[in-house]
Amino acid sequence: MSVTPTDPREYANLDGLRLVASDLDNTLVGEDGALPAGLWEAIRALRERGILFAPASGRQVTTLEEMFAPVASGMPLIAANGAMLVRDGEVLYSVRVEPDVVRDIVGIVRELAGSGVDVGVLLIGEKASYTERSDTRFVTEVHHYFHQLEVMDNILDAHDHVVKVAIFSFDGLDNVLPRIEHYGDTHSIIFSADNWVDVQGQNVDKGAALQELQRILGISPDETVVFGDYLNDMELMAAGKHSFAVANAHPDIIAAARYVAPSCQDEGVMQVLQHILTRG
Repeated sequence: MSVTPTDPREYANLDGLRLVASDLDNTLVGEDGALPAGLWEAIRALRERGILFAPASGRQVTTLEEMFAPVASGMPLIAANGAMLVRDGEVLYSVRVEPDVVRDIVGIVRELAGSGVDVGVLLIGEKASYTERSDTRFVTEVHHYFHQLEVMDNILDAHDHVVKVAIFSFDGLDNVLPRIEHYGDTHSIIFSADNWVDVQGQNVDKGAALQELQRILGISPDETVVFGDYLNDMELMAAGKHSFAVANAHPDIIAAARYVAPSCQDEGVMQVLQHILTRG
């Protein structure tokens, strides 16, 4: 359920901004999966004012590079829920999952699938993503987020450094969580949607990656705007003084954010960006 957006007259002073970081799905990107019209022009206009735009997503780096190709030069990309920070093809920050943990989780998902649970696992690496499920229904679902997807007989044979083990279940996560929750003691367990759960390195989140980007660029939280909608955006909300939950966001994200932007279906992020650009 959406809530009433904040009146723009209540926004704090947005002068002196240097960085905008936004989640994609159900934040910047609506249900149709398309980026909003006019986004490239807005990103270029922000750059002219010295403000960088950084997508912050659970998607893989190559997907973000494809999505933002017209404006990707010089753009920082926060990928895999913050496990990777890349700019112009250079990996600035990466947190990998240990091979034994990857092997154990893949084994758990294989067991669940063998028992009849409609579930699949993906390994998101620094170069590509990998899965063993080849059925059209599953591949169509995951390819939406992971464009460079390789279907393999055994994903443990992939020659790549894994930064995220992603589990998607058409049956929901009730059968999955009891089998993996113990990894929460040593790793990050991240929910990116009702049917998606990710296991990643310890302290991996979008907020930590954004803080690393701020450190590299010498940008403070006071100079940063962030947008999000779901639980994997929680730490992102804390990394920028000007934090916006879209009106369709999870209640916990709305509670954590300083402001509420219009919903993703109303292109709320674009409305706030236009407000920033028309100030003064």
